[in-house]
Amino acid sequence: MLAELSPRPIALFLHKPLFLDHPSEPDCDDPSLRQSCLDTESRVRLLELCRTYGVPLVSTGHKHQTRAFSLDGIYYIWAPSTACVNGPPTTLHWGAREVGFVDYRFRPDGFDHHIVGADFLFRHENYIRRYGSGAE
Repeated sequence: MLAELSPRPIALFLHKPLFLDHPSEPDCDDPSLRQSCLDTESRVRLLELCRTYGVPLVSTGHKHQTRAFSLDGIYYIWAPSTACVNGPPTTLHWGAREVGFVDYRFRPDGFDHHIVGADFLFRHENYIRRYGSGAE
């Protein structure tokens, strides 16, 4: 599909981030972290396709965190959830714990984005029901 679309600009939208810290990271032994991003084999294959076809943007969700950075010519944006934030503030996070969504504006020469929603969406903390609520 990427070959058919090339050389037009391509934005790739996936559910899970490709990696947590860097593309070279190994698969995590911790199951809760392992499910947080793509496995190494899939990541390597997909990044090679992105480089081959000049994909400038990879947008993902899954983590319920907001994060944006550029690495090796690819802009990575993690979208927050409109439903809730995951995990208590004391746990390790890679991005901002907020609710909202990403508003993308695509142009022939690139794109703009901004996070929308934190000012009008209710921020549900999904972990609270497990602690002190009597729910098992």
